[in-house]
Amino acid sequence: MSFALSSQDLEHSWCLFPDYSEDVQTFANLIETDDGNYIVSMYDYSNYYKSKDDATIIKLNSDGVIINEIDVDIDDNYILNDIVLDVWNDTVNVFMHCIGENRDCAKMLHSHLMPDFTMTEYREIWSADFEKPMTSNIISCTPPLIDTNGIRTISYTYSSYYTSGEYPRYGKVIFLKLDSNCNVIVEKWIDCEDLNYDHLSTVCYTFNDDSTQYNVMCSLNDNPWHCQYVLDESFNVIDTVLFERESEMNYWGFFTPGLYSQNPNNGVIYGICSLAHPEALNEISVVKLDKTDMKVKILQCTDTPNDIYNQIGLGNYLCYSQNGDIYGMGIYDFDYLSHDPINYECKLYIVKFDENLNKLNEWYYEIEEKYSHYFDHIYCTESDDIIVTGVVARDYKVFPSIVKFPASAFLSIEEAHAHNLHLAVAYPNPGGDVMNIRTSLRNCTLHVYDMQGRMVHQQEITDDVTSVDASKWSSGTYIWKLTVNNEQLTVEE
Repeated sequence: MSFALSSQDLEHSWCLFPDYSEDVQTFANLIETDDGNYIVSMYDYSNYYKSKDDATIIKLNSDGVIINEIDVDIDDNYILNDIVLDVWNDTVNVFMHCIGENRDCAKMLHSHLMPDFTMTEYREIWSADFEKPMTSNIISCTPPLIDTNGIRTISYTYSSYYTSGEYPRYGKVIFLKLDSNCNVIVEKWIDCEDLNYDHLSTVCYTFNDDSTQYNVMCSLNDNPWHCQYVLDESFNVIDTVLFERESEMNYWGFFTPGLYSQNPNNGVIYGICSLAHPEALNEISVVKLDKTDMKVKILQCTDTPNDIYNQIGLGNYLCYSQNGDIYGMGIYDFDYLSHDPINYECKLYIVKFDENLNKLNEWYYEIEEKYSHYFDHIYCTESDDIIVTGVVARDYKVFPSIVKFPASAFLSIEEAHAHNLHLAVAYPNPGGDVMNIRTSLRNCTLHVYDMQGRMVHQQEITDDVTSVDASKWSSGTYIWKLTVNNEQLTVEE
């Protein structure tokens, strides 16, 4: 598996890799503006994933050049927990969630980012005192849900602070509804026990089809795998929906809870997670919540070899293109079993699939071999380019990084995609006595031609990997094609 994937490395169009090595800085929430630029927040998360230092908001042009930046400075008695950005009526809104230095309170500040890249005065729009010390979910950087009238919904999960000595740990969820002027109009606290889910999880919420109710998604430890709570406009629980796992996946268990999002093209809720096999390492997988038979449909994105360990971290791991394709992201480590972080070889993994969980392609990516990659957010731009944000690490130092991949980097399968088929890959290239064809296609025939157009080999494709004996072929260049449903489909040359 890794051999085939390594032949599909992505080429980026630009990579922003500024040297902020004095602190543990990370790029987080990114938005695209109407003029084709990008605005992204960056801050230190070394203090238990929180920052007391100034954060920075940066504006980039489409070529990855920093064209403006501004610092964010909050009250010294608070720790910056999260910054999220959104755009409404051509105005960029900045929401700053802060935790009290003693973890006994929280507040949310709001500001407008002006066209000249100055910020209006910070305005406190919400605050709360805690009965016991608590901390919020680690940096999630999920923008507010915004309906057609500009009404926003924001949610945070709180749990007992890890030094409190409280056991079992406890947690609460806050739901806030804001009007179009970013004033709180509904505030609702829910105990995590009432939702019957792990209080350390991050609650993901999406709109129902009519945008009047909310879906709150939770991963459960055993079957049923997923729970969906339906909340009304005032965040009262009005229904509970349980999704069973597919029968053929009974021997798998969740290693990391699903990171849910709602497909804007069809309204279906998808998630990406790590699945654990009792006799193997973990695999990145995608789940689809199928309401037709109340099942969790699963796409095993990877078939993990013994020397790869899946590392999944924070943030969002799915994004959606306007043409219906879905992209998922994870991190794989090729030397995790050495147990020496300096030798870890973490790479970015991207998978492309359709709304029916048909895998269309997959790639590995690395900036340079000497860096480990910990990207934790993925975005699809208006032009279907893909942007990932996060950090890379080298010699125990962490550097923020943004990488943009052009849409053309993901078009190598469009011909196959038009036939609703998966990509086929030939390796090694250059080849030797054996050529391998890796594909999910079935009922197809491989044809190999020399440069004079003479067919030198023909073979049926019946397995995921088909080996071809090339030992008797003369040295030279060959073209291989697949015939599917009596249509000749050139996949690669």
